[in-house]
Amino acid sequence: MFCLLQRLDVQARLDQFGHDPGDTGLEAYSYASLAAAPAVFGAFIGGRLTGIAEIARCAPDITAILALAVEAEWRRQGIGYRLLLAALACADGWGATRAQLQCARTNWAVRQTAQKTQARINLATGKFIAEFNTQPHEGFADITPAH
Repeated sequence: MFCLLQRLDVQARLDQFGHDPGDTGLEAYSYASLAAAPAVFGAFIGGRLTGIAEIARCAPDITAILALAVEAEWRRQGIGYRLLLAALACADGWGATRAQLQCARTNWAVRQTAQKTQARINLATGKFIAEFNTQPHEGFADITPAH
């Protein structure tokens, strides 16, 4: 996870975290996330991690909190969308009825991905907040879980 986050350009880091945490901050985030997150999904191409979706918090009857990142050269190819669908399906399976994804207003890739699932969008806080229903969306049948 750290290697993928480290490959993000400065703008992508700003879009994801609201600031550039630097390599030390990205490494700390990666370790903390992998230790505490209920689930982390990865997209691998040629053995290289190119995208992640993280469920940062999830329990029945609460809003699951999601994070999403895709390496620049692999954006706009459906990877983020498929990772998002996998995270939503997992959250639904755990009993969460809603999920929320927050990022910078300038994160156009995530904004477009959220709109594909008809997320409710809120820009009032100065950030981009997408709220999703976790019930199956079109495309769920295309997700194949890893075993």
